[in-house]
Amino acid sequence: VGLSYDWTGETTSSRDAGPEDYDSAWCRPAGYAWSSVLDVANYVSFLLKGNSDVLSEDARQQMVDIQVNTQEFFDYAGYGYGISLSDAWFANTDWIERRLLNHSGAIPGFSASWHALPDSNDAVIILANTDAEYFGEITLAALRLFDVNATSTAPDLTVDTSTFSEFAGTYEDPWNVGDIVITVDEDTLDLRVSMPDLDALDYDYDKVLAPYVDDNFVMTLTGFPFLITFIRDEAGNPEYFRSRYFVGVLADGAPGL
Repeated sequence: VGLSYDWTGETTSSRDAGPEDYDSAWCRPAGYAWSSVLDVANYVSFLLKGNSDVLSEDARQQMVDIQVNTQEFFDYAGYGYGISLSDAWFANTDWIERRLLNHSGAIPGFSASWHALPDSNDAVIILANTDAEYFGEITLAALRLFDVNATSTAPDLTVDTSTFSEFAGTYEDPWNVGDIVITVDEDTLDLRVSMPDLDALDYDYDKVLAPYVDDNFVMTLTGFPFLITFIRDEAGNPEYFRSRYFVGVLADGAPGL
């Protein structure tokens, strides 16, 4: 039994969540499997070591290799097939240059995450019976048991604010949140966002995008932070406003400022 919010909307209090309390048929391919730490450990072991009776070695290797650069953290992060990969990452303030595989997810009342080091076949798997709880500090502490220590100097994370004007414009998302209007505040130089359709619904979101690293910002919606990445075209010009849940395409000739 997991602890969750009241997804019926009838109250603002928490409630218990069991395996038969709710159903989301459209979401089943992305989760809703009743599992255990040992089950997930078997899956991660397969990803790290392979099993030709389950999947060819070539196909398994494609799963755990970067198929697309997500442009979320310089050129260190990418996505395989259902797996996030990083060739370098932070363990608190230590910079680690070592391949890390991971995936996490949650449904009302339950959370799951795993992190694996393919060079040593080590992994950390954590399940929790509450919403979006991944125990990051515990995960890092466990990873340090596998000789995870600082290996090099971290890159310069200073965000170049002079690039903010490049992102200004109207990004169109007709299938989800509608227009996404990006402007630069002339006084503070903050990058600001406005979404008229969400405003009409009295939807709460922070109007200032918080810089993360170059081309990446954090946007807070209803109290939750979401990573926003501006994806550039081949010429280096911003073309997409991308989050995990919605994507806007820059409108031709949109006046941003």
